[in-house]
Amino acid sequence: MIIFNDSPSLLTAKRYVGYFEKNHKLPEINFPKSVLLTFQPYLFSWIKDQQQAKSYRIFGMDLLILPASNVGVVGGFGIGAPVTAIVVEELAALGVENFIIVGIAGSLQKAVRIADVVLCERAIRDEGTSYHYLPDSPGESCYANANAELCAEVIQRLTSASLTLHRGAGWTTDAPYRESIERVQQLQQQAILTVDMEASALFAVANYLELRSTAVFVISDSLADLSWSPHFFSKEVSKKLQVVCKNLLT
Repeated sequence: MIIFNDSPSLLTAKRYVGYFEKNHKLPEINFPKSVLLTFQPYLFSWIKDQQQAKSYRIFGMDLLILPASNVGVVGGFGIGAPVTAIVVEELAALGVENFIIVGIAGSLQKAVRIADVVLCERAIRDEGTSYHYLPDSPGESCYANANAELCAEVIQRLTSASLTLHRGAGWTTDAPYRESIERVQQLQQQAILTVDMEASALFAVANYLELRSTAVFVISDSLADLSWSPHFFSKEVSKKLQVVCKNLLT
């Protein structure tokens, strides 16, 4: 069991960035105030091609800078809660303040269908990373919350583009191969919409560092019928991800 400890850390992202800069030359760029975090390589490549943006490789991640909108796009760093926390910490040390996940998630509810768009407003913390940033909380489920103001901005952008959104809570897990029938049924009764691997960690780190964060998912697979229905490589899913990104980057 992880017990939250709020005492100062011996190693911070700011110190690491300073150490890195003494040993390696960082690209001479103005880091944006906002970034999209992407986990699908094809989505990052599509954005790079569409925006004709230059890609920089720093701190084990790929970064696109879109000067016209002061927004960046990050990818190529892997998946899961721990690496997401590291990426957010290091980008925050470089001046980034707003973080939006744009990725895929599984559906837990029959009303949330393949290629639907879901705004995750809070997420069950069924991963280990968030407990190093926020304390546990009593009750059946422990949540981390997205930033309400940033959620509202995302809703405005996507609905003005005539995109239909589901809004609600998700389940973040470290163990995608341990999504049991019993656990899914339990979460269905709590009206949990999605399952992913990063959202609750992002929200926890952002809250701890006093940053803004949220997550937008396109449904790529479903557990709603208590069996697995995968559609990861569906053109409908990839197209919807592109539509979401296009409207968040303009």
